[in-house]
Amino acid sequence: MWHRPAVPMTNAESRSGPGQASEKGPQRRRLFFALWPPAAVRVRMARVGRRLPRRRGRPVPMENLHLTLAFVGPVDEETARCLETAAATVQPEPFTLVLDEVGQFRGSRVVWLGAS
Repeated sequence: MWHRPAVPMTNAESRSGPGQASEKGPQRRRLFFALWPPAAVRVRMARVGRRLPRRRGRPVPMENLHLTLAFVGPVDEETARCLETAAATVQPEPFTLVLDEVGQFRGSRVVWLGAS
């Protein structure tokens, strides 16, 4: 069961990379909404990842394993605060999700697990 609500995260918060500054304006962050599975689920996700053939990628630290619900993209700080406020109001019921698909994004080093 997943009890943690979806919260907006940035690549910097997931240790995937820093926010992006623009010469034309303020710093922007690449934002996404994600579910953070319990530790036991992350352990099982990591096991699946270790069994996959390695192409050009590298393993992600277990604490960074998550399920992206929606990729928002680059946003300014004000928009990020608005999204964080909106996300804080979501009170989902616990649910069970079966991760029964595996794939790789074309042209990337990212392997994903998903639900059919």
